Amino acid sequence: MKKIAFELISIGDEILIGQTVNTNATFLSRQITELGGSVRWITAVGDDARDIRDAIETAFARSDITIATGGLGPTHDDITKKTVAQYFHSELVLNEEALKNIDQIFQRMGRKVDRLNRDQALIPECATVLPNPVGTAPGLLFTKNSRQLIILPGVPFEMEAIFKESMVPIFRKALSRIHIKYKTIKTTGLFESRLFSMVESVLAEIEPDIHVAFLPTFTGVNLRLGTQASTEKACIRRLEHAAKLLAEKIGTYVYSTDGRDIEEIVAERLLASKQTVATVEFFTKGLFASVFMGVPVGQKCFKGSKVLNAEKLSDIGMLGRDEFSIEMARNIKEELHSDIGISIVDPASGLPESKPTDLDTIYFGLVDNHSAKAETWRYRRERPDSERRAVQYAFDMLRRHLSGMKVIPQ
Repeated sequence: MKKIAFELISIGDEILIGQTVNTNATFLSRQITELGGSVRWITAVGDDARDIRDAIETAFARSDITIATGGLGPTHDDITKKTVAQYFHSELVLNEEALKNIDQIFQRMGRKVDRLNRDQALIPECATVLPNPVGTAPGLLFTKNSRQLIILPGVPFEMEAIFKESMVPIFRKALSRIHIKYKTIKTTGLFESRLFSMVESVLAEIEPDIHVAFLPTFTGVNLRLGTQASTEKACIRRLEHAAKLLAEKIGTYVYSTDGRDIEEIVAERLLASKQTVATVEFFTKGLFASVFMGVPVGQKCFKGSKVLNAEKLSDIGMLGRDEFSIEMARNIKEELHSDIGISIVDPASGLPESKPTDLDTIYFGLVDNHSAKAETWRYRRERPDSERRAVQYAFDMLRRHLSGMKVIPQ
């Protein structure tokens, strides 16, 4: 079953110099994939006529459908329309419908159409106009040797409006025989290499019907499963079977198979068990509380948090690190009247016998009405995401506690 191959061309110097993030390509890739197409190439070029022509020529040689964004505005650096017209040896002619749309927009603003904006109604004679419901620059559709080129404005909300209104119905019909589905398994506490070794035998069983991608993040390693079939049900059946096999191999390192983040899962389990949690944070500076409160369900079961600095560690006395983290968790639990207390402690902030090394250790304490436990997590100080990764570990510690799991060794 052959997929229709798409290519995306993003036009604009602002993309090449890093001034603008290429969100248009992200939006189009996601939409096309959901419709059943296959984005094979994404190209970015500047506001240069030769580079634009070369990109179009290359795309026509290898893609079924090319979508270019950018360069349809009214200023001197918006050269896409003129360049494409020259490429197709087509004259620019005034399009009455496009001009009418521009007139209506300016009337609503109480302004008269100036020359520059009137020129946006000049359309290559060989192009089909794609109406712009929210802006002045229409989209353009060209056909060459049964292949299509679509030019859309670079302004994201205009591009999205034209694509959804004019192109989605066409693509949905053309791609209706192909169904593509994805499923994500989220894990934490594993290196990518170890995760691969755990599931290698399963990969040999499910591929090539299921394509598996390993996606490392600061919270763990995600597995993205993808498949295509003639029906949506067939896709779902394959993905569910593959996800089950993989999850069985990975075990308790899996925390999500439905796309949810760990904080949402923890919050829902707390709510279901009618428990609340409070935290005291040294290393993470209130980040755990911020992430948890960002989940609507989390607000219902989070009692609050204290953020303390190194000066507050002067009363440690002879307590060891584990004992101190447990004591702090117990104190916050009692102070805020929660069912569970959690502490996140940085040894470099004043705990006894801390020695500077390339690797540091974070100490976590968890106390509920029946038990107390301490865990450690090692990190490299130079990593900028260490605080967020420590928050992930704290959530996973809480997840495992709520599920009755044992400590997972690193």
